[in-house]
Amino acid sequence: VLSTSLLFGGLFVSLASLPRFLAPLQYLSLFRYGFAGLLKLEFQHADAVFDCSSEDKELLAQRVIDAGAPAKLLGRLVKSLPCPTPDGETHVKRVLGDDAAS
Repeated sequence: VLSTSLLFGGLFVSLASLPRFLAPLQYLSLFRYGFAGLLKLEFQHADAVFDCSSEDKELLAQRVIDAGAPAKLLGRLVKSLPCPTPDGETHVKRVLGDDAAS
């Protein structure tokens, strides 16, 4: 029970990425509600805005290239990529899923 609770608590696996047939198990997790509360407390406020430097964008673009994109796109990717997580609200939604607003 404890290992299942840990697995579906949102710490190791993004809850939004769970297969449909496993998604209901997240609501049985003992850790999900504490993790969601702490995540919202930390990141879900107006002044939680993240700033990406050009080095951050270059590292992200390099990951895209390493994943198989053509290397000639690197320069364009660095200029056009947005910050992966621009604010706290977006971060909470990415980690907890779309129902995180409640």
